[in-house]
Amino acid sequence: MILQDDSFAGIVTAIEEGRRLFDNLSKCVKYYLSCKVGLILSILIPTLMNIPLPFSPIQIIILELFMDLAASTSFVVEKAESDVLQRKPRNPKESFMNRTMISGIFSGGITLAVIVLAVYLYSWFNGGDVTTAQTFAFTAWLFGHVALAFNTRINNVPLIKTGVFSSRAFNIWMCGVVAFLAVALNIPVLREYLNLTAIGIIPVLCLAGIAIAATVWMEVRKNLTQNRT
Repeated sequence: MILQDDSFAGIVTAIEEGRRLFDNLSKCVKYYLSCKVGLILSILIPTLMNIPLPFSPIQIIILELFMDLAASTSFVVEKAESDVLQRKPRNPKESFMNRTMISGIFSGGITLAVIVLAVYLYSWFNGGDVTTAQTFAFTAWLFGHVALAFNTRINNVPLIKTGVFSSRAFNIWMCGVVAFLAVALNIPVLREYLNLTAIGIIPVLCLAGIAIAATVWMEVRKNLTQNRT
């Protein structure tokens, strides 16, 4: 650390910025790997059940290029959490991929997989054709991504205290996801290219609600953790 003037207040600013950068890096990695775990489980389980996969190859490509990478870049500009200077110094010998990180990766990935598989299997086993079931799964996956990202961007402070829509970058990304989904479901040429089918606004809203409800436990955990500290 190099001080460019005689003000020691710069040390506090440097510590805050360093912790913000480390937090954002860990959040980005945790989110990205959670999505990969969720995708693997979403494909593995139907394979073991000997039923069609919930995503077609082109849908997986779209998910990889549009969702994961675009969301990950939003973590870069995330502001420091309000409690960043109140934490104890991090043990320099502690591994980056520590128990907390690994737990967050698998819990987030399993949550995503549960959202997708619950919707997909319900549609498939209730007489839905492959295209309809995949459309439900694809839509649920998009909303699940958004819900997981919004919960992951704040580690310790509940969103209700920081503001659910307090991040401009995440708001822009979320609007982009909703706009893309609306276009994909309503333009016949694109819909056919992506192996989707029209499902109506009510099912879409229900799928969004399912994704939000399935990730509420993350906010509950933050509240319980903060109340204990």
